[in-house]
Amino acid sequence: MHGSDDPPAPGPGLPAPTPPDMPDHSSTLNELEAFLRQPDAIMEPSIVDRLREYVMANGHPQQAVEYLSDSYQGYAQMAVLVCQWLAAVQHGAAGNDPGTPRAASQPPLDEASCLRVDGRQLIYDLSGRYANSLLLNFAIQKILQQPGREAEVAAVGPRLGSYFGVFHRLMQNASQSQHTYIHVQSVLQSLGAHPQGARFRRLAADLAGHAAQTQGAVVWRLSPLFWGEPGSGAVGPLLADLMASVEGGPLPSLEVIRLCALYGAEPAEARPSLDLLRHPRVFWVLLAALFGPGQGLAGQALAGAVELLARAAAGGPEREAALEATRAALMGAVTLTRKALHDAKLSAEELEGTGEVLTVPICAAGLLCGMELRLAKPAHWSTTFHGLRLPPFLALLRRVIPLQPQLHDEILRLIGSILEAMGNSNHDVARALLDCAVQLLAAGRVLQVLEWAAEYRARADPSLLRHLAYGVLEAALPPYSPAFASALLRLMMHAGVKQPRAPGRDAGLRALLDEFAAGCSALEFRPPLSSRESAFLLGLCEPR
Repeated sequence: MHGSDDPPAPGPGLPAPTPPDMPDHSSTLNELEAFLRQPDAIMEPSIVDRLREYVMANGHPQQAVEYLSDSYQGYAQMAVLVCQWLAAVQHGAAGNDPGTPRAASQPPLDEASCLRVDGRQLIYDLSGRYANSLLLNFAIQKILQQPGREAEVAAVGPRLGSYFGVFHRLMQNASQSQHTYIHVQSVLQSLGAHPQGARFRRLAADLAGHAAQTQGAVVWRLSPLFWGEPGSGAVGPLLADLMASVEGGPLPSLEVIRLCALYGAEPAEARPSLDLLRHPRVFWVLLAALFGPGQGLAGQALAGAVELLARAAAGGPEREAALEATRAALMGAVTLTRKALHDAKLSAEELEGTGEVLTVPICAAGLLCGMELRLAKPAHWSTTFHGLRLPPFLALLRRVIPLQPQLHDEILRLIGSILEAMGNSNHDVARALLDCAVQLLAAGRVLQVLEWAAEYRARADPSLLRHLAYGVLEAALPPYSPAFASALLRLMMHAGVKQPRAPGRDAGLRALLDEFAAGCSALEFRPPLSSRESAFLLGLCEPR
């Protein structure tokens, strides 16, 4: 009957409606089941109340037991047990009363386990299985704090690679252990294989050079382990023997000849990769053998060293014309360098021909290499008689500066090494070398030369410093930058530069000092000049 308050009868296929006096427990039951399935839910303080609610919501008690047993992990109990172990071992090692509370600032680490061999080995084994454990990372750091433990940790270095702090510490000592060196080099080589990995390749080369200073030639013999280029299996041992040879000493002639045969093989596709030949150590050994002061190469050894250098510097087989020109330039540079370093006077024709030779970068690098090996040794200046007032190598050095801008930093470092080896034995040569430094400054290396001069002034004769300061004043024109003016001002103070005593004497020097003082007066120095520097600058304007 229409208008009745009774609910309509359900139609075919429709569920019967829920009576008003029977609540729907499905959503509550789902929430309670999710709570019971949480890890260590049985350890929750409200677990009894939640179980009661679960049963009242028509949950099955047996299912609740399964939920709680499956979700149990025991984190709290394990943490308590580990703390009890650490407390017991630490208190026992220290001889303290077990009931004495530990200071809150003391880390929860067993110091005794880091001192015992078996305890350290357990920490290493656990760190390999649980790479993300902060406690184990802290334990390894404690071990590294003990003297002499770097080598022990380095032996298991690959398993500790995920701990960046440990890996960084091992990298700092990579040159002290062959195990760590191989591991770090493997990592750097993998990073260097990236298209933008040039920085890591440079780090790998620098690391090898530093490690060779402490570990010796064995470092160079390990180099083929990290080469992945095609053909490295054939040339690897030969290049390793070449790299392990003594700097400036005789080359292993047989290895040089065999390398030439491999790199001259036909067809060109069968030749090894030139990247192997372009290793910095290979360049240096070949340059030192060709341009160094030792016994000169001859015959097949000379031709082989020139051939390898020319191929490494000139490029691939498609540049045969450049290869032939580089061979000829290298032979000319070797003859020119040996003659100059033995104080043989160069003719005008030879000086004119140096331009064609020194425009080739590898030839200029060879000249600098030969100069360093011969002139940067104190024994050369204390025992060698120089018949010429200015040795001929200075003329070659002055010609290299405008031709090879990419070698300016190396030239400045070489000038410093020669001056240090000379001491105060030859002021004429020293002044000529300082003129080369001023030439570098005029070529654009302003701040580099002034930074070098700040280091050089600590050991230099004041008269040489004045010569350098006057040269810089002649090369520089106002307006000056504050950085340049302050650096030059400190150099002049250290050298004791003063105005000439007589008004009419050294008019050129007086003009330079007046120009510099006037240029500095218009500058705003940051930080401001000290009172002593201000007084010195004011004194440059007053005649003595």
